[in-house]
Amino acid sequence: TGATNVTVERYIGNNKRAWRLLTIPVTGTTIRQAWAGRAANGNAPTGETAGTGTLLTGHFYTNGTTAAAAGYDWFTANANQPSNIRFYSFVGGTATWNSATNTPNVLNAPDKQGYMVFVRGDRTFTSGNAASRTTLRPTGTLKTGNQTVAVNASYVMVGNPYASAISMEKVYLNTGNSDLIERNFWIWDARLGASGGYRALSWNGTSYDVTGGGNASQLLVVESGAAFFVQRKSADGTLLIQENDKATSPNNPLFRTAAPAAAAKPAPRTGKRGITGNISVNLFQLNGTTLDVQMDGVIARFGNQYSELPTEVFDLEKINNFNENLSLVRNNRYLSIESRPFPKVKDTLSLPFWGLSNRSYALQIATNGLSGAIMSAFLVDEFTQTQTLIDLTQPVFQYNFAVTSSAASKSLTRFRIVFNASPSLPVTFTDLKATQNNHKVRVDWSVGTESELEGYEVERSADGVVFSKIGFVPATGNSNYSFTDLQPASGMNYYRIRSVDLDGSFKFSRIVSVSTTAAGGIQVYPAQVVNNQVTVQMNAIPAGAYRMQLTSASGQVVFAGMVQHNGGSSSQILDLSKANAKQGVYFLTLTNGAELRETFKLIF
Repeated sequence: TGATNVTVERYIGNNKRAWRLLTIPVTGTTIRQAWAGRAANGNAPTGETAGTGTLLTGHFYTNGTTAAAAGYDWFTANANQPSNIRFYSFVGGTATWNSATNTPNVLNAPDKQGYMVFVRGDRTFTSGNAASRTTLRPTGTLKTGNQTVAVNASYVMVGNPYASAISMEKVYLNTGNSDLIERNFWIWDARLGASGGYRALSWNGTSYDVTGGGNASQLLVVESGAAFFVQRKSADGTLLIQENDKATSPNNPLFRTAAPAAAAKPAPRTGKRGITGNISVNLFQLNGTTLDVQMDGVIARFGNQYSELPTEVFDLEKINNFNENLSLVRNNRYLSIESRPFPKVKDTLSLPFWGLSNRSYALQIATNGLSGAIMSAFLVDEFTQTQTLIDLTQPVFQYNFAVTSSAASKSLTRFRIVFNASPSLPVTFTDLKATQNNHKVRVDWSVGTESELEGYEVERSADGVVFSKIGFVPATGNSNYSFTDLQPASGMNYYRIRSVDLDGSFKFSRIVSVSTTAAGGIQVYPAQVVNNQVTVQMNAIPAGAYRMQLTSASGQVVFAGMVQHNGGSSSQILDLSKANAKQGVYFLTLTNGAELRETFKLIF
């Protein structure tokens, strides 16, 4: 009691350069002393000792002299770079970590509850992830006894004041706190994404749901040196944190090396007013076809204790990550957790995402307690124009997809989940092709299954994005259908088929294209294979059977088949799923055995 030289060590050993939401559990120290442990170094990392502290760099300094004068470290590669320490502000309904206006004076004592610090490792690290661990060693007077935090905005950061873990649940249950804040919390998990991301925790009536998977009870524990967010209910007030809020079970995974837990399928819960269910959707980067880094996650939960009102108090707002983001949206509100009554036929979950790179990703969807409430759900991908059945009886469903240079692949409206009373797809498209001849285009398609269909709408587009109906073919129970476009546009024409079920539901086929003006030759696209399918465009080449062969980079033939071309201009989809191609480069060769032979490079 009264000691002014107590050191509280915080080990960070995640082996990953990432943002950390940190606080300082002592008084009597500056920010620089607490987390750097020595004076600013304008020639970092020269002269530094490994193992402790971290480099604190300011924004847009051009040399070490001016940076060090302001208390910031500097190294050549960091010239004109933003700050690696920022504080949060919520002004006029807008939240920001902007580095230019939200960079603290590190030579002063902290005046915020916490700071976002990009921890590269100890003070010898300027880049790279190898062994990028460190121990922060703030020294001063321990914070003891009751601690208070002003709650004067919609979302307020709260730093754990003690040299001990605390329980957010215990904080909520303190006298007066449950009237001041919602039973919702946001923590920062450095293991998510390229450099960290938020996890949302929310009370569902009997327990906590947490986005991104994992043990909610463990994540409710906030380690010493960490901060978290709370949500104000209505009026301003003062949040009370007491010594009794300390927790006996630490939450080391947020500071150490374990990866976030994958989505699980818990048993259905029984709330105060009945059974509840949920759908959790997690976003991953893909390494080939294998799940790699988890980027973000959301939860849609259902129960008769929730309402359809846009002011549903059990909804949790989305707080933006610095990199990839996944969200739910309802009534123009972006949410991490959406709460609503059990879905009805045609109900929809919108799944906007943003901040993704041009690469391969996956949506991992886990459902719980829904198989008895509704019969089926479909993931709709507007970019690929597909609907994929989500089996509500299975623990986890995975959908791989690619983000490309196409703006449509990045659209906020690309993905949605639609609920349907039908337990199976009304139709399965097995083949689609379009052939141009004598200024007309014939569209042929085949179906493998057909149940309770009204018919097929044929749609055409000039850009492959905006389609309009040009014809209708009634369903007859046959497996093969065709339609002739008597007036195709000059240039490129894109076609797709829209099946129409008797109850109004629908499904799109893939898209094929035909050019009425293209020069002769063969085209295969896209080069980055999506869902094991590519499109073959043939223009003004001899009719006949073309031998197809897919070869690995080492020369091994992994798939072979035939493509039939009836002359003129035609487009058809090739299904390469039987090739069982692993990640890598392959070569697709098409030849008629005579004068024509074309080879195309494909990336799986």
